[in-house]
Amino acid sequence: MYDEETKEILRRIERHLGVIRQYVDTRLTGVADRVGAQSDKKDTPNGGAEHRKPVLSRPATKTDKKNTSVAALIGCYVKHWQERYQTKARPDTISAPAIFKALLKDRTQEKLEALLQIYCQMEDRWFTEKRHDLATFKFNIGKVDLALHAGHENTGLNMGKVFGGIGDGQKRLSDADRQNDEDVG
Repeated sequence: MYDEETKEILRRIERHLGVIRQYVDTRLTGVADRVGAQSDKKDTPNGGAEHRKPVLSRPATKTDKKNTSVAALIGCYVKHWQERYQTKARPDTISAPAIFKALLKDRTQEKLEALLQIYCQMEDRWFTEKRHDLATFKFNIGKVDLALHAGHENTGLNMGKVFGGIGDGQKRLSDADRQNDEDVG
């Protein structure tokens, strides 16, 4: 039925399968022994807890907190960007973790969230041309910071929306100062 060469190949395969079966049986026996030993530990007074590792064996570190901040900042950016462009699509956030980690060295999470909100509202031609991407935010953060602190109308910001409590009829201190400057000049 088979020639001699084929029969030899089949015998080799059969030997290799035997070795593999033996290895698998040995491994399964070892696993079964370990599982049995662990079930024996459950009979100890405190349920074998002294032999089990906790799920989280370390306290939260500064890196963990920073990663949480980065995730929150990405969510904040996506939310404000979607509001800006009236879409459910997501902006490109591939470089976001690196950008936000770098910015978190100098600024707090709350400050960056405010800057992101301002940035996505700004009508600056360059920002609009770049569709308010994060790289543009990173390299122009000084301009956004100035807009946040100055609140100038030429930034195109809806300050009532940004600060919530300021409506159309209410004036901020900076509005009164600007009015005084115009009256004098």
